[in-house]
Amino acid sequence: MDIKYITTCGECGREFNDYSSLSHHLGQSHKEITCQGYYDKYLKKPGEGICANCGNPTKFSGRLNRGYYTHCSRKCTASDKKVDAKRRSTKKELYGTETFNNHAKTTETKIQRYGDANYANGDQIRKTKLARYGKQGYNNPEKSKATKLAKYGASNYVNVEKCAQTKLERYGSRTYNNSVKMQETKILKYGMPNFVNPDKSAATVKANTINKYQKWVTGQCEILDYNSPTFRCRCLKCGNEFDILINTGFYRLFRFGIGWCTNCNPAEPSRSKEEQSLYSYVTSLVGEENVRSSDRETIQNTELDIYVPSKRVAIEFDGLYWHNETNKDNDYHIKKTEKCEMLGIKLIHVFEDEWHFKQDIVKSRIAGILGKNPRLYARSCSVYEMTLAESNDFLENNHIQGSCSSKWRYGLYFEGTPVAVMTFGRNRFGEGIELLRFCTSKRLTIIGGASKLFKHFVDAHPEIQQIVSFADRRWSGKDAFYPKLGFTLDGITPPAYSYIINNMRHNRMEFTKKKLVDAGFDPNMSEHEIMLSRKIYRIYDCGNYRYIWNR
Repeated sequence: MDIKYITTCGECGREFNDYSSLSHHLGQSHKEITCQGYYDKYLKKPGEGICANCGNPTKFSGRLNRGYYTHCSRKCTASDKKVDAKRRSTKKELYGTETFNNHAKTTETKIQRYGDANYANGDQIRKTKLARYGKQGYNNPEKSKATKLAKYGASNYVNVEKCAQTKLERYGSRTYNNSVKMQETKILKYGMPNFVNPDKSAATVKANTINKYQKWVTGQCEILDYNSPTFRCRCLKCGNEFDILINTGFYRLFRFGIGWCTNCNPAEPSRSKEEQSLYSYVTSLVGEENVRSSDRETIQNTELDIYVPSKRVAIEFDGLYWHNETNKDNDYHIKKTEKCEMLGIKLIHVFEDEWHFKQDIVKSRIAGILGKNPRLYARSCSVYEMTLAESNDFLENNHIQGSCSSKWRYGLYFEGTPVAVMTFGRNRFGEGIELLRFCTSKRLTIIGGASKLFKHFVDAHPEIQQIVSFADRRWSGKDAFYPKLGFTLDGITPPAYSYIINNMRHNRMEFTKKKLVDAGFDPNMSEHEIMLSRKIYRIYDCGNYRYIWNR
């Protein structure tokens, strides 16, 4: 039996019985011509490639047997009257009604996938809006008004005539309102045509909330009741009944995998595993009886994660997820710091990535602040200049911010071993000289170490008349070592931000707009807009104290 060939290659005349074979042939034998180029040259029909609804160009489907799409967008497809008529005709033929919507199947699918017949991913919607527009509840009423004004001449335009005409075509009346069907439904469900259930709304919300969260704690506990914002639960393991706050309890417990029951999990439910680890370390230094956890008494309407009253020192553990710009205001950390300063409390902020990757340094600094590090006197040490490699190696192992470029570097040595480093260089933010880094070896406090290194530097460089330095407010208070060196407080810089990628903070200078545009991102968007579109969020610090020393 003879094969009826569908098409012949326009380039070489070879015959094929399907378009996929022809496409493969083009890719192997005629690489100089693209699939779209071949279609345009040999197969494209007159008028093809133009949207049937609006007249704009349409995209090529990528397949020879299909050619160009009929419409340029989903919007045009949905608004095409021919498509709508075909859709209605098919629904009527298959289901007996033009407006068929398989609610039962939709409900069944939602139950299978999400365990809830009324599931709607509101969290994802809010995240998408935040990434695109910078606001979780974004709704552009101004754009809507401008569009209506441009199209219809009125910013509050509603096409009443079209609504009336549609009602007339579908139901035979311009003022159609299916009150009869509404009454029939009420009679069927409730036995009376004008039924109104004033208690149903609250009861439904309560039941839906319990069902929503119950599936996440299946096998762990049973939710007995919900009175916003508190759940009443019974532990399936020990039988303990307990209350838990949905906002301060549930999300953190769910994220960090800590059970709900306060009896089976005696650690405070709002504390993450990392914060619990930090709390345990502080108690090991000063004793559990001297530490307050989640203190809400010292400062009204403010919680201190860890507070040591005898030292007037508080420690805040800042998880990168819960403290980024999507969950905390840009001034959240600095406001808390200032509240503590007003009461003479030194507040330390420990970011999550510092605890993960520089835990030894964090522990050393906290121990030093609480006066628990061994002491060494600077008079027992000698000062020597260091190479860049030597100072950077010391700083990477002992300074919370790591190493940095510097012009002058001095080390304090005890019995031939460096125990402290101080580096200087050109001011990053203006003219003059800056004290860039100072730190001691981990788990060591050196009495007079900073003064000895600084004096050695200024004596060795009489030509330098002014030195500036910046102290991180997350760690340093106004009573830092700077006044002892002769520095005076010159100002306070506002909170700065970093970007969070893979649970680590990255310097914002890695993502300037120029670098982003050079990498191919939209030049019409701001740096922040580009990063939000990539779902990369900011986290803010507490700013810096700016100190100046004059000879």
